[in-house]
Amino acid sequence: GFTLRGGRFFSGIGYINAASADQLSALPGIGAKLAARIVEYRQKTGAFKSVQELMNELKVRNKEPES
Repeated sequence: GFTLRGGRFFSGIGYINAASADQLSALPGIGAKLAARIVEYRQKTGAFKSVQELMNELKVRNKEPES
């Protein structure tokens, strides 16, 4: 799993919406799998509107079994 520590490493939602998977995976607490999920979500639904939306999506997806 992964731990989001109060959203601290999400200093700006704009960065999350613009960063590549490689850039995201360099952030503390985000590995390659999570970075890929963030980029996939953006491609399917568009940019995250808030940190809360991002965290809600990650919580829901994190509870799903890995295939």
